[in-house]
Amino acid sequence: MPQYLQTRLVGRPGMTPYWFRRLFKCASIALLSTLLLAILLLVVIIERSPRAQANTELTPGTTLLAEAAGQRAIKQFLQAESLQLHRPELEALLAIAGHAYPEFSTQLMLAEQQAELRVSYPLWSGRAYLNLTLQAGDAESKWLHRLQLGKLRVPGPWLLPALRLSGSVLPASDELAELLAGIQQLSITPELVRFRLVLSEDEQQDTQDWSPLQQLTAIAPAELRRYQQQLYQFQRDTAATELSAYLMAAFQLAGEQSQRSGSSLQHEHRAALLALASFFGTDHFRWLFWGSSEGQGLLSSSIQVTLAGREDLLLHFVYSAAIEALSNRRIAWLAGEMKELLDTNPGRSGFSFVDLLADKAGLYFASQALSSKASATRLQQQLARGIDDSDLLPAFDALQEGIQYEHFIRYYTNLESEAYQKQLAALQQKLGAMPLYRGKD
Repeated sequence: MPQYLQTRLVGRPGMTPYWFRRLFKCASIALLSTLLLAILLLVVIIERSPRAQANTELTPGTTLLAEAAGQRAIKQFLQAESLQLHRPELEALLAIAGHAYPEFSTQLMLAEQQAELRVSYPLWSGRAYLNLTLQAGDAESKWLHRLQLGKLRVPGPWLLPALRLSGSVLPASDELAELLAGIQQLSITPELVRFRLVLSEDEQQDTQDWSPLQQLTAIAPAELRRYQQQLYQFQRDTAATELSAYLMAAFQLAGEQSQRSGSSLQHEHRAALLALASFFGTDHFRWLFWGSSEGQGLLSSSIQVTLAGREDLLLHFVYSAAIEALSNRRIAWLAGEMKELLDTNPGRSGFSFVDLLADKAGLYFASQALSSKASATRLQQQLARGIDDSDLLPAFDALQEGIQYEHFIRYYTNLESEAYQKQLAALQQKLGAMPLYRGKD
């Protein structure tokens, strides 16, 4: 090797090699540039005050508005009509989202031919804020005008390509991009938003046998059928009428299947919880999970099975556990609270803290089953020793049920009130004292 080349590659005796000095210099410049870019982005993105005001409070009235808007939108979509959402309905939908994620503040602003959605998230205990603003306007197709993060402005047409490019990183970003691309003929007034949702031919074909809930889990249909067959055979052999018996049977199979196949206990527990909800649930729930063709011939309970002597409490328990298995505790608890708020309206059963107790018990049970290997193993041990329904749900004689709209508004006002939160704290205290749920929040 020529002397000059050896000197550049290896360096003179006692000196750092040339290539190492160049590499160190390039790495230092890259690190410094990245740090300066991060500081610049923080200065541009982070703001000292929120752009969105406090969330709208969630009441029976706002929940009823959201239900009516959802039902009408589904009907209009199926009939290929323009979807119409009035300002109070949009604010009700934002109130629901705000109750599920109270750390985010949202604000909708409507004007003639334009709309603006503001979202604020507090940082460092409210000393700074991350503000996102989405601006839209009347258009046949290119209705998204601008996305603003702090002071950083991004042209609206860039958003959909960015979502598609991030499909491998952000879950469901491809689906969100396709949904936004399908919004056409957007029309905005101060009191109404009207648009058409047009799906591509491939998306229309996918929706013909769509199973919405199955998109949220990695559990294969064959795995769920295994647990359903176990529950069906257990019912034929024992004619058991308490939910606790079926939980023990399903989770015994989960433990055996985990050892046999090498899958995690949490995975098998998730399959067991979903199978329980499908086995005891309504045809509507089975369609949501299985779709129209997969759902044909599914096994379901043929006798009345209860929790603490009531079939409705069993459904609250297994549905809440299944929703947590599919998503998270916030969504599952929100679904339970919304159902109770809707029940305060005329002709319905009334708000029930007993139902909420069963909802929260289902969430606590699912959390023990899914949160970690240690908690899943501990639950297996507790079930192996044997339980009955009194281990799943504490006594509820003192809890209020059948609360109608006027009574709820008079005593509780909304879900953020001190009186309502006091009742929730009492439910948590009851469940937290039970051995099966001890240590849960």
